[in-house]
Amino acid sequence: STIADYFDQLKTFTMLDMASQITCPTLLLESVGDPVGGGGPALLDAISSTTKELISPPASSGLAGHCGGLGQKVWERIVFDWLDTILTPQA
Repeated sequence: STIADYFDQLKTFTMLDMASQITCPTLLLESVGDPVGGGGPALLDAISSTTKELISPPASSGLAGHCGGLGQKVWERIVFDWLDTILTPQA
């Protein structure tokens, strides 16, 4: 009936029971102050991919809130830099 109730209910959903099926390279990005965040470390541990990373930038980076809030340029730079390391052929 309220947004707070919605967020409380949202926290009951998890991917942990299926995370072992994730075998592709995986980036988890958590922002400070995300009301539904905080589960990154447990999810990272449950993912079976050998190429996985959790990045938790400090609030001073400009990211805060769900999906980085207004810091989308910073969020994109982190994601695209990570993708460059994954998609660039290694010599």
